[in-house]
Amino acid sequence: MEAGVLGMKEEKADLNEVIMDISEPIVIMAEVAEVEYICSIPEGVELKVDTHWFKEALSNIIKNSIEHTDAGGFVKVSAAQNNLRTTIVIEDNGKGIGKEHLPHIFERFYKAGNSSYDSVGIGLAIARQIIHAHDGKIEVESEVGKGTKFTVTLYRNVFSFVLTTFAV
Repeated sequence: MEAGVLGMKEEKADLNEVIMDISEPIVIMAEVAEVEYICSIPEGVELKVDTHWFKEALSNIIKNSIEHTDAGGFVKVSAAQNNLRTTIVIEDNGKGIGKEHLPHIFERFYKAGNSSYDSVGIGLAIARQIIHAHDGKIEVESEVGKGTKFTVTLYRNVFSFVLTTFAV
């Protein structure tokens, strides 16, 4: 992916369908961890993404959030869309990430102090690569003991929007 060998095959996708497609293993993981998994996606949020890779990115972020949330906690996925961008927020009330680790969490093989033993530290790095390949961005806010919030922003093709809006 970093070498640019894998091209993105963008197609229209409904965000609710994307989330539904990845939900089965996520729901099981959340149930086993005793973490409440909440999805709040409005109807009609359309994306132009490579659905295979975008599912991989979202799945990696959501699974990471579940892994770092204690039993009784929650992981919530929500979204909003306007004419310029689609914003997907994945937030939890888990362990949080220390300030010293935040600048590094998207680096390959980086494992913060509270990473699980079997983690290899590539899930968030892959997610970031995929999101960047879609000309999007991912940001993170976190506070130890309070939780973490990932914000994925995908910019819509404004030129095409303008053309369709003003077509007679």
